[in-house]
Amino acid sequence: MDNRSQFKSLSAKHLAKRTVQDVVGLIGLKHFSKARRAIVNQQRVFAIQVFELHRLIKKPKQLYQRKLRHPILFLIV
Repeated sequence: MDNRSQFKSLSAKHLAKRTVQDVVGLIGLKHFSKARRAIVNQQRVFAIQVFELHRLIKKPKQLYQRKLRHPILFLIV
């Protein structure tokens, strides 16, 4: 059984007890580094997406509040 199939056969319960060194030992430093870069990159993308989502949600609320304060401005197109 190679390192990758050994890693796949571990249960979630056992994975919780693994250290970084255990994972590096199982999949190798090259694969660990590649996976870590992918995770960090995905976290960065996710943070940008959350920021944009909050910005997009906030804009209609601002427009609606502005319309309530100055309804005549929204009649002019």
